[in-house]
Amino acid sequence: MVLYKRKPIMLPDPRPLPTDLNIYVWHIDETGEWFITYEEYLERLDFYTRHHFTCEITGTSCLTFFQALDSEETEFRYVEERFPLKLREPVARFLHFNGIKRLDALVEQVYARFKSDFFPGEIVYLRKNNRDLSATPSQPSPQPDEGISKENGDSMHVHYQKPYIIKEKAQFNASKDPNTGEVITPAHSKYMLIEETQNSKSLIADQSQLYRDRTTFTKHLIKCFCKITLRRASSKMGAPWAVKEEYLPMYGLTMDWPPEMLKYKDEEPVVKQDAPKSKRKREDEVENLQGEQEENKRTEEEEAIKHEKEASIKRKKTAEEEKEDSVVQENTVQVNVITSIVEDLVLPYQGPPHVFENLCHYNNLLESVPVSNNNLPFKPFRETQKLLQVFQFLCTFAPKMCLSYFNLDQLITSLKCTDPSELKGEVVYVELLNEHGESSFTENESDWQRNPKIREFIKHRNTERVRHYIAKDDPASDEIIDNINHNGCGLLVECISALLRLFINEDGDWTSLVMEEWLENNDIGGRENSKSDKQNDSNEDGEEEANEFGEINDTLEKCLSYRNVNWAERLSKRQFNNHYWTVILLGIFQDCMHIPLYTDIIRVLVEKLVPSDISATQLPKQLWRNFCFQLSLEEKLNCIWILVDLLSNFSADIKTAVEESMDLCGQIRSERFRFSKDLKAEASYLNLLNLDLQTLEQAGTRDEPAIESHKARIAVQADKLEQLQKDKNFLDKKLMENDLQRLRALGLDRYGNRYYWMDLCGVPLDNMENTENLSYHSGRLWIQGPAADAAKFFLQISGDELNQWKKLAEEYGKAHATKEVFHVYKTPEGSYRYVEGGNEVEICDCNGIVNSLIELNSIQKKIIDETPECLLLSEDQWYSVDRIENVRRLIDWFDNWGRREHDLLKQFKTIEDTLDTVYSIRDKVLHLFVYDGEEEELFKELREYEFTKEELDFDAPTKEENNNSNGNNDDPENSEKGNEEQEEQEEQEEKADDEQDEEELEAIAGKIMKLDDSSKTRKILNSIKELEDRRDELLTKRRNATTIDGNTENPSGGKAQARTKRKRLRNLRNNKLNKQAEILTDLLNHRHFVAMEDTIGWKNQLSTKVLGTALRKNASGKQKIKTVETVDAKLKEIMDQTSRTTVAATNN
Repeated sequence: MVLYKRKPIMLPDPRPLPTDLNIYVWHIDETGEWFITYEEYLERLDFYTRHHFTCEITGTSCLTFFQALDSEETEFRYVEERFPLKLREPVARFLHFNGIKRLDALVEQVYARFKSDFFPGEIVYLRKNNRDLSATPSQPSPQPDEGISKENGDSMHVHYQKPYIIKEKAQFNASKDPNTGEVITPAHSKYMLIEETQNSKSLIADQSQLYRDRTTFTKHLIKCFCKITLRRASSKMGAPWAVKEEYLPMYGLTMDWPPEMLKYKDEEPVVKQDAPKSKRKREDEVENLQGEQEENKRTEEEEAIKHEKEASIKRKKTAEEEKEDSVVQENTVQVNVITSIVEDLVLPYQGPPHVFENLCHYNNLLESVPVSNNNLPFKPFRETQKLLQVFQFLCTFAPKMCLSYFNLDQLITSLKCTDPSELKGEVVYVELLNEHGESSFTENESDWQRNPKIREFIKHRNTERVRHYIAKDDPASDEIIDNINHNGCGLLVECISALLRLFINEDGDWTSLVMEEWLENNDIGGRENSKSDKQNDSNEDGEEEANEFGEINDTLEKCLSYRNVNWAERLSKRQFNNHYWTVILLGIFQDCMHIPLYTDIIRVLVEKLVPSDISATQLPKQLWRNFCFQLSLEEKLNCIWILVDLLSNFSADIKTAVEESMDLCGQIRSERFRFSKDLKAEASYLNLLNLDLQTLEQAGTRDEPAIESHKARIAVQADKLEQLQKDKNFLDKKLMENDLQRLRALGLDRYGNRYYWMDLCGVPLDNMENTENLSYHSGRLWIQGPAADAAKFFLQISGDELNQWKKLAEEYGKAHATKEVFHVYKTPEGSYRYVEGGNEVEICDCNGIVNSLIELNSIQKKIIDETPECLLLSEDQWYSVDRIENVRRLIDWFDNWGRREHDLLKQFKTIEDTLDTVYSIRDKVLHLFVYDGEEEELFKELREYEFTKEELDFDAPTKEENNNSNGNNDDPENSEKGNEEQEEQEEQEEKADDEQDEEELEAIAGKIMKLDDSSKTRKILNSIKELEDRRDELLTKRRNATTIDGNTENPSGGKAQARTKRKRLRNLRNNKLNKQAEILTDLLNHRHFVAMEDTIGWKNQLSTKVLGTALRKNASGKQKIKTVETVDAKLKEIMDQTSRTTVAATNN
């Protein structure tokens, strides 16, 4: 019986004939089913053609129903034709209630038990040179038939002997010595044989002289017979085998349980037909109900699918309809609980997972930004799939290309370092606003979105007096761009050089031959049926394309033979240094531009790369600078992707590496299977030892020496089991490392989104126990939107709706497109509403509870689960899961009862051990969600330079000054300049007065000294007194000017003091403005510059070790060290690291 999801599938009962017999129907011959509508026929046929079925006899899985049915019929006929009829009953009796649990061990037991045991009625043959045969009187011993010739070697050896039929069988017990008990003659059997053609002749032979035809008694036949005949006797663990009920009368057997096996018998009664399905037993006990259950299952699935195709919103129902619907829902829930695997979207809706709004994606500048960040305009990076393909190819075949490993973030950083603006970063400006709140900042603000956390922090620092602006710094100079060894571009150039090396070897021979002509399907099949005018149009288009190709070729030819050296010769000589790789890259483009997939891309690249004025001495440098300045990040990635795609399809080295990988993985799987087999056997033996220990410990008389000896044996066995488990895990790790497959998805979720984990195959896995020196590769889970066909099939939307949504999403955003096309939007409170004909209905509240009066369709469920802003409806959309917490939420959200998510969860189980480790490593390296030490120091320094209220408001104008200045000074710059100029003028006037007073004091002192030396007349005394009074007046003026008391009554002194204080505060504030701008600039650029330093620090150590230098520095010549290249050597190297150092012989 064909198995579906490990359970027998029962065909539905025949449908009653229609009243009108003169109608056309669609018929499935293999099952006898017929359908009135073509849609029903296709739906059922689609179910049968899925690769979910298993042949019960051979165990072959991943078959269609028809393939599994044909396999079972073939094997059944094979058993009926080959397996001896007279041997079946003894074998069935041996198998009935047999306690051997494993089927392969049971087959071995049957083969050993009946290999030399024969039964009356069987056809047997005599072995040659049998001298001990005893013939009956007057009957000579049989002789071989010399008239029969040999055919087909050993497989037809039966033609050498005459066939005999066993007529009687006599069994003899063993004879023993009565004194010693030693067996003298073992138990044996003798058989009376008669010739198949001449029944009159007979002879006697024992079991050692007979044998069966080797094609009628093989382990494969025994296994097939067991699969056909046997089942488990009960649902309990360890239950014995039993013959199926339909074969019991045939072999004269009953279901009477042996006393020693009654413990395995089910105590509960067999489930009746009307019993709840949630309590049904295993398949062996309810075979009489499976046909009806399978039919009910199929009927419920069809009804559910039809409901999904109906209208998206159902109005309020009447009381009777609600009552009927409640009964239907109860039955549906019951069926969903019982059904093992069903269509994902048929399952009851459980509410949104609240995960997709926490994911990230790349914009056109390759900046990872949150998906839910809708405050800034978003331009997606449209070549994310190519980026991942390039990275996976480079990591997978890195040893083949002599390329050291690197992670995805390093590759992205190196690609961004070819942008001159990226090398300088951004600048933060901190400015004080004038009394009108106006700014003098005139530069264009930066449109970059990197480091959103710091960017948001800077934005929140804005106040009424202080504004912060972010602008791009001046682009890097040509000298910085040209220095690829110290600007982060070295990794990118090294990767391109490694790819170029695979096209031509050092002997000048092409190792990647691109076909010279390329014909598309429409070019082949459409010409015969096209009209003459269409032929003329196609000829004109061909001439235009030929002219375009000619122009491009003429442009390229000026570059490809730079300094009279052909680009292919440069490639064979490995001349990559001094930007010569750009010339070689153009040569590869010329060689493949006739392929339609690359034509448009190469045309754009050539137009931007090739300079208008080609220099006779600086062409490579011109090409490199055009590569950096003229090409966008997507176009730069396309340059590498073309090389990767060409090598994937045309490189002989890559093809050889893949074939060797498949061979090596096959041998590793074989060795892993041996370890698994040994592991099961040793685990079983350890369980037996533990049971024996329990028996010894529970015995009435405790034998302590025996118990201790038994515990020692258990410890040794446990160590052996642990070592085998380590070896198996090691082989699993090596299998993933050597599996050079292309980028494969883990699976699909209910909506057709694809999930990728790039740290799965083709890359080395470090020791997960030591997390200090670990590196990662991609370090995150990737989610790709559904393909167009998948979206239309799973979500039941039309192609027009999908195309309209993509167009509106690109122009106005996803939320607007979702509301316009699917009439669903999200309110600010978090609830979801459906709009139709001016009426709005809430389909899901802010708590995620769905309106029970409404049946959601597939697209509405997807919108609620993913939110309108984060909706995935295109295969060009890629989200990354950067937090392990979100991965766990996704796994919890997946439903194990859904077909697609059931398979997806199985794949997640294989990587669950590495998920936490890889995520923790990436978080530790990049500090994604915490600040590193340097950022903490910058924040601490920033707090030291915060403004005080006095520093901000010391020059703020009063209300009277504001009223007086309204309408008089509209220019914020001139206002502050005017205040500073007025203060400077007053200060200069006071300084001039002070100098004048000082000169007058000196003059008075001189006059007084001169008068003191003269005779003291009254006139002279009066003059001295006048001079002293004037001196005292000037000194009093000076003291008043330099007094510290702020409340002095002298207005000129207080004014000077205030002016000095304002000057001090202004200098302090300006210093803080500069320091804040400097610190904030360092904070904003810190993570990017750290990533650049990490990329600059990457070195191609593998190339240096093998070839002596980096690939971009013209590495060539013989290898300095020998690398392991053959499959046998690689396997031996792997197996030497396990406890089993001997490797099974391989088939050459």
